[in-house]
Amino acid sequence: MLTANKTGINRLVRIIIEMVKNAPLTDEEKLRLKHFSAFVFLGVPIMIGFGIYNFQSEHLLPTALLLLGSAGVFIGWILLCYLPRGRIVYRINSVLFGGMLVYMMLLGGEDGSKALWMFIFPQIITLLLGRTEGLVWSAGLLASGMILFLTAPPGLAPYRFSNEFLIRFVPVYLVVTALAYWFEYFREQSRKELDAAQHRREHDFAEGAVSAGIDRTVMSDDHDKKITNHPPGKELSMPTTGC
Repeated sequence: MLTANKTGINRLVRIIIEMVKNAPLTDEEKLRLKHFSAFVFLGVPIMIGFGIYNFQSEHLLPTALLLLGSAGVFIGWILLCYLPRGRIVYRINSVLFGGMLVYMMLLGGEDGSKALWMFIFPQIITLLLGRTEGLVWSAGLLASGMILFLTAPPGLAPYRFSNEFLIRFVPVYLVVTALAYWFEYFREQSRKELDAAQHRREHDFAEGAVSAGIDRTVMSDDHDKKITNHPPGKELSMPTTGC
């Protein structure tokens, strides 16, 4: 049974890798799609599991949001494997996923634990949309949550977090956002340095190949001149080296 499950997982991983490899995207976008694939195939089962749990607890709205979010994320991944422009898909998924996280925060749950899901957003969005746009989305999500929490619209009764929780929650969220920004900045710089080094190697190789071609042409011309200028009936002496 365990062997069959392992074989099935390996086959699924190979299918995912092949789909990402064949996606009509640049190498940079394919790397982002790989990160997104990890989130999809780890996050969607978790979201469906919590959706089932909420359904059994007769919390229908959270169930609908979780199932809608998981379906949107998975459909978005399928589209990214076939569409040449991926950012619009990432942004649509970010709206769905971010809206679900803000709603979970407002619900609070047991001891306000549903608010902890907010911490995964900066890391995911920064990987998918880059450090600058990711920073804007992360700040926007936090601001939206705080505004809705402080000025709840009619019909929505947000969970009453303690002041101590909010005092700790906001700085921790900002720290997570800053770390996500820094890691993406470091990754971008490392990639630029690798690309520059690769470009220098290709340039040096091309210059070496041209130089070697010129040297061979000069040697061939000199040899032809010697043969042309050699008097008839006389052997052409070749330079020798002593052993």
